Amino acid sequence: MIFTDCKKKLIIFLLIYTLMLRRLLPNLSSRILLLMLIIVLILPAVAAVCATEPYPPMLPGHTAGSVTGRVTTNTSQPMAGVTVYIVNAASSSIQYSSSTTDSNGYFAIASVNSTNGSPVYRILATEPGYDDATSSAFAVSPATTSIVYVTMTRNYSIATPTPTPVPSPGAIAGTVIDSNTTRGVINAKVSLVKANHQYVTITSAITDSNGRYRFSGVEYIDAPGYKLRVEKTGYEEIFTAPIMIVPDSTVTQDIYLTPVASSNGATQNATATPGPTVTAEPPTATPAPQTNSAGLPGFGIASALAGVTLAYALARKK
Repeated sequence: MIFTDCKKKLIIFLLIYTLMLRRLLPNLSSRILLLMLIIVLILPAVAAVCATEPYPPMLPGHTAGSVTGRVTTNTSQPMAGVTVYIVNAASSSIQYSSSTTDSNGYFAIASVNSTNGSPVYRILATEPGYDDATSSAFAVSPATTSIVYVTMTRNYSIATPTPTPVPSPGAIAGTVIDSNTTRGVINAKVSLVKANHQYVTITSAITDSNGRYRFSGVEYIDAPGYKLRVEKTGYEEIFTAPIMIVPDSTVTQDIYLTPVASSNGATQNATATPGPTVTAEPPTATPAPQTNSAGLPGFGIASALAGVTLAYALARKK
């Protein structure tokens, strides 16, 4: 880690301030509260100012220049992604600016104050797994570009993280078989699921005319791995035992299905229940009201005879 002079002064200030708090504020909780306020409100602003030191001042009338260069290993191989700093030639802890090398090891830093020919700068390169390396001291002339080369040496005592290899995918294949006839079951649905989420389908396949299925390009996952769920009308649904993928290989998994048993004990293939049949019925006719010969609502012949009969019955009672 690089500490600039500004950062060193900041650390010393905090130490002195902490000692002063112990004398001025005997109450521990008050000291902690005040110190937290300083950390939250003041330190971020001070840290931003201390990120880099200002360049040495230029002479009146001079203009800034720039620095470019390349970072390589001690075997002349370019180094990409290396952080480079422009630092003070006398003290590498005084940092002025920074950049990062490209895929070919090159870097460029613009607007560097010219130094009137005085070699006051160096390039400091840092990279995990390598010793820090600095260039020779150099000067920056007005409106010109200084070219600097840095060589880094591998430090084998520093452990570098080794990427974990990703296992290659594999395949699962097999045959779905009727447990009674030992023949392949056609058009059975085989679903690939995770063993710990067996009702979440990753992908599925339909068995061919021989009852065979295959899943290719299945990614390796940690135990418990995968399961297969098999569904077919007329058979009991089944889940296989957990299956682990073998990279670049095919795992064979044959699956036996048990036919659904009927009420009399015989096995049968379930058939689809017919849906309801809808038959259209003709509408019921509504009788028209009776009218007399004049077309007005009135009594017909039957009504007239009923009236005469009623009158005769009443007359006899008298």
